[in-house]
Amino acid sequence: MAGAIRFGVVGSGFMGQTWARVIARHVPEATLVAIGGGRRAAGLAREHGVEALDLEALLAREDIDAVVVATPVPAHRPLAEDAARAGKHVLVEKPMTRTRADADAMVATADAAGVRLAVVSQHRFRGAPMAARALIEGGRIGRIRMIRVFGPNAGWDIPPDAWNSDRAQVSPYMDWGAHACDIIRWLTGAEATLAFAQFASYTDVPPADQSAMALYTLDNGVLVQIWLTYELPPPSLGSAMQMVITGSEGIIELDAYGTVRLGTADGGWETAFEQPPFDPLDPGDSLRLQAYASQLRDLMEAIDAGRDPLVSGREGAATTSWLEAAEQSAAAGESVRLSLTSRAS
Repeated sequence: MAGAIRFGVVGSGFMGQTWARVIARHVPEATLVAIGGGRRAAGLAREHGVEALDLEALLAREDIDAVVVATPVPAHRPLAEDAARAGKHVLVEKPMTRTRADADAMVATADAAGVRLAVVSQHRFRGAPMAARALIEGGRIGRIRMIRVFGPNAGWDIPPDAWNSDRAQVSPYMDWGAHACDIIRWLTGAEATLAFAQFASYTDVPPADQSAMALYTLDNGVLVQIWLTYELPPPSLGSAMQMVITGSEGIIELDAYGTVRLGTADGGWETAFEQPPFDPLDPGDSLRLQAYASQLRDLMEAIDAGRDPLVSGREGAATTSWLEAAEQSAAAGESVRLSLTSRAS
């Protein structure tokens, strides 16, 4: 890498804390310069020995090369565009935004400014999904036919005063589905052509729509089923990101937080990978932060090389199309067809 890249973090909640720790403690080539935004900004800045600044001052700093946007979703577009216009590279938290139109505008602004735009999708950099992708690329299950994704949760795991407990800020499906849809796109190399979704609420705990089922048809014929719920009675049914990937010659069981198993007709089931346990709700868990550190390094390498990061703004925009189509389908009670412009380009 040509030299250290200097970061400002906008947002001081759970993900702001996560990215501040990653930059300051887990990627030696990165330098944390300042924290901006949120009621915890001053304390988080003190923790890392950096300045707490308002957004205008942070973006005016010549010693900041890149900005991590870790704020509520409605602020993603204006903050990312302001940062890009200020000549800063941008890493924006998921979901990138709520509409494909906003996502495309963010990409266009970054392109016009000549900066790199990346979207958080740490599961692409975590051991279990990477092991599953290696099995697929190695031909171990043949041609993918169907995928089921399961996010079983016994209770809403976000404090009631958090911004993402407000359905008007972001839906539970869009918040969690950003991971599921991006990983499906990454594993299949395909895009959705048709979406049908239904959302439901079985408790009075906000936000609404804590249970969702979505179906997608992909342009290579793969069928996808996604089931998300925070409304299971205890005990839960395992981790919050489980997948079954069926192919013409085998099956992969993928727990993004645990074990990857390969099933084949001639060999039965074998364990292909096992993720050491970590706490996904602890912003300081060092094993949890490894995937975030890897994504940060990818962005830094992309900046040095003048290439798109692995999870670029264009990738994020394509994932947003899937999420927006599910939202539209659930609201209308009918399937939604995705246009050719939904593809990443």
